[in-house]
Amino acid sequence: MGAMWIAAVVLVGAVGVAWWLWWSAEPPTPEERLAQLQEAATRAPGTDSLRASGCETALVFDGREAWEVFGALIQGFPGASRDATVVVCLGPAGQDCDALALTYVESAGQLEQRFFLMASGRSVDGRMDTSSLCTGLYAPDGSELDPFAPDE
Repeated sequence: MGAMWIAAVVLVGAVGVAWWLWWSAEPPTPEERLAQLQEAATRAPGTDSLRASGCETALVFDGREAWEVFGALIQGFPGASRDATVVVCLGPAGQDCDALALTYVESAGQLEQRFFLMASGRSVDGRMDTSSLCTGLYAPDGSELDPFAPDE
């Protein structure tokens, strides 16, 4: 009987410590959150193949995470939404969004939702070259969708 009481006290104490650690934990700073999201986005399924196809930087974000990081940048693009995965390719100018979309689909595994793809070359100073920008909204099979069509 005494062993049961000891086990109960230990269990209650462990739950209390776990709750206190969770409650007192500081949320990450915006800079830390951005670094966490970027790290995960560089390792997401499909990024290795995108880099092999010419993307110097390849990132794949969950739609909600992408809005957290790039909301002001992507909200003006037709098709960009919180419900679509966001695929970003930065590399040499002249990337073909349709070809990149197929590369992503073939290498990312079974996709469950549509995705928004944005590809751009880099200018001399390393920033995005908007003159070579291409964007598109794609179905999980890689076929291009009309970004102005109502959601199904």
